[in-house]
Amino acid sequence: MYCMETRTVEETEGVLDYIQRGGRLHAFDYTNIPQEEKEKGFAKAREYLNQPMRSVINGAEDTEQNRIWFDSGNTWYHHANPNNPDERFGRIYPLHKEAVAYLMTVAMDSQWDPQWDGPENFESRKAVLDKFLASVYEDRHLYAGLMALSQGKTGLEVYRDMQEHFDFWRAYRAVKDVMVMDEVFLESGGDTKLAYKPYAGVVGIWQPFNFSCIGIGDASAALLMGNSVVIHTSARNVGPYKWQFDKLLEAGVPPHRIQFVIPHDDPSGKIKPDTAMSEALAAHPDMQVIQFTGSHAVAQRLHKVQSKKVQQFGRLDYKLHAEASGYNPFVIAGLPEGSLEPLQAFLLEDDPGGMSSEEWDRFFDELPDGTLKNLCTAVVDCVTGLQAHKCSTCKEFIVAVDEDEERGIHPDDASALKFMIAERLRRVKVGKVEDGGCDMGALIDQKMHNDVRRKVNKIMKEGGILLTPDSVKEAMEGDGRPQTMRPVMYEVPKDQNLDTMETVEIFAPIVRWKEVNGIQAAIERANDLGYALTGTVLAATKKQAEMIREHMPQGVVYVSGDEGQVDGCTAAPAPQIPFGGSGKSGTALPYRPGTPHHPLLFAQQVSHTREPRSTWGQRKHANATRAALDVLAQRDPEGVREWVRREVETLKSEEE
Repeated sequence: MYCMETRTVEETEGVLDYIQRGGRLHAFDYTNIPQEEKEKGFAKAREYLNQPMRSVINGAEDTEQNRIWFDSGNTWYHHANPNNPDERFGRIYPLHKEAVAYLMTVAMDSQWDPQWDGPENFESRKAVLDKFLASVYEDRHLYAGLMALSQGKTGLEVYRDMQEHFDFWRAYRAVKDVMVMDEVFLESGGDTKLAYKPYAGVVGIWQPFNFSCIGIGDASAALLMGNSVVIHTSARNVGPYKWQFDKLLEAGVPPHRIQFVIPHDDPSGKIKPDTAMSEALAAHPDMQVIQFTGSHAVAQRLHKVQSKKVQQFGRLDYKLHAEASGYNPFVIAGLPEGSLEPLQAFLLEDDPGGMSSEEWDRFFDELPDGTLKNLCTAVVDCVTGLQAHKCSTCKEFIVAVDEDEERGIHPDDASALKFMIAERLRRVKVGKVEDGGCDMGALIDQKMHNDVRRKVNKIMKEGGILLTPDSVKEAMEGDGRPQTMRPVMYEVPKDQNLDTMETVEIFAPIVRWKEVNGIQAAIERANDLGYALTGTVLAATKKQAEMIREHMPQGVVYVSGDEGQVDGCTAAPAPQIPFGGSGKSGTALPYRPGTPHHPLLFAQQVSHTREPRSTWGQRKHANATRAALDVLAQRDPEGVREWVRREVETLKSEEE
């Protein structure tokens, strides 16, 4: 049900009742809550993170039987607070390769659980997962602290992640509505039905480090459909995921139906992580479905593993669902008429490169509402949000330049926009996210910082020209604290490409400015990136932006409006604009995260007859259309009422 928007949690019998009635829980920005609540949440988060973290098999994490697998050797490591690396949290113990066989034996436990397994227990599973989300919500201040301290998230990014978590489950618990709607299209009058079964093998959830909503959302969807789930958590985000896992068990998920596995890592980057356990887990013949969110390189390896099992064991239903990486374009093909006037008037005073820092400060402070101000806001968000630790962040401004402004932006205007965007990125506030007042914090760990420095140096060596800041050293020193950096914007001489760094995704705030000859060339460049995840189009009119969008391969594309509205290419809210891509970016999932369809990725569709074929058509069962109308009336009562009113008026006019 989706008719609860006018009610609040306080108007129901508590959080659990509110969830079960279809209410939408609301997240928050931790910088906008009372200081006492924030401090209490962060204190509880620190207390949790300072505990040792271990894998959990069949509900046990530290028994005599398991200790050799969990604690043997000296392979433990620490996570640190990204924004204060001196604050190191408790030891993290990765699972050893030798434990994989036992783990999968537990996960494949064939003993029937009469309280959990089978389609008859769908509502019971949903009730347990409702209870889990209610518990998360009640501890939401602790949850916010975990994300800020483990992932380095600002208050805004915590809000986004938490809201998506709440919204994902609100959508997933409505999956039966999707099943009801599908039956309408059987055209069988109720004599046949569609059903869904869990997979015969194990579903593995490879969780990403950057978005808790994705990792826990996939696990919840797979559990809802009755699967046995193994969570392969992110080595860079163990704490928040372990906390969620603990709450799943507390809510009543049977320990033989969900396992928690920690891989090896070295956040300092001094030691190459041992991937033997992860490889053995993926290669196990009972690992039937892998739901992966992460890098393109790891996705390729997992694809190879699943393909090898198809050849080795003959089964064709080994699957990889992947959302991998993004090199995402922000296409600038034009601006609404008159939009550039504030910038043009400002630059009449001097050459753009000759403007002082104080003059640019004044320009941004006095910039009126409209296209340019919206563009600056979108740029900061989609280039620097979460330190660009998102596969959806902008990596290239593709600027259509042409003397004929119907085919692009005039070269002088393109140059002015380039200087403006570079100067706005130069003013991005880098700071300690816990204190608030900043646009971005530190990179997730020293290993990431080292890798980014190496890649930026490589871009410069291959011909890149910095637009901001003034040097790689300045970029990588950030605000002077370890692991911080400043946004980097660069260009490459026209008609030249980088040797090895062309269209390489860097998981940090690094963006290229690339001018091309006209709109058609901009479209071709967007199609040649290899990745096809997200994008943005800014054009002179909404109609022109939509035309360009239709020729782009990206799975999520935002278009500008006629009145100067500009969206960045990140922070896709679901279910309004479900997330996903193709090419190097993913496996083009038909059922995207955040929609009621998504749990069906974790199930096998089967067809049943309700009656022998010889008796079909005798109307022995209720027509599926009535049930489908009930679903629509629950989800959009006003829309259904409006439709009924219109149809009644039409019938009356026909009778007259």
